[in-house]
Amino acid sequence: MQIETVRNETYTVIHLIGQFNTEASETAGQTLLEEFRNTTLLILDFDRVPFLSSSGMRVILQLAKEATRNEKGFVICGMNQDVTTAMKLTGFLTDIHVAKDLKTAEMLYV
Repeated sequence: MQIETVRNETYTVIHLIGQFNTEASETAGQTLLEEFRNTTLLILDFDRVPFLSSSGMRVILQLAKEATRNEKGFVICGMNQDVTTAMKLTGFLTDIHVAKDLKTAEMLYV
C-alpha cells in the first residue's frame, strides 16, 4: 500500500492507495499515527483502497481512539461498498465521521 500525504495549516489528508491488508497495516499504522500527532484534523481518503482487512480496521480503531483521547478530528472518506459494508458490520461507523468523498469531507469538517 502507498500513502500520499497532503498537509496544510488546518488539516492533513492522507490518500491510501492499494489493499489495506495485514501486510500493509503495521507500517501504515505507524505512519498514520505519527501524522495524526502533528495535525488537529486527519482525513483518510479511501478512494483507492479496494480491500480493508481486520488488521486495517484495527489501525482505524487506533486512530479513532487517538482522536477521542486528544480531542482531534478524524474523518474517513471515499470508501467503496465492500469497505463500507465491512466497517458497518463491525460497528466502526457509529464512532467515526464518514463522508462520501474528499470534497464533501473538506466541506463538512474543515
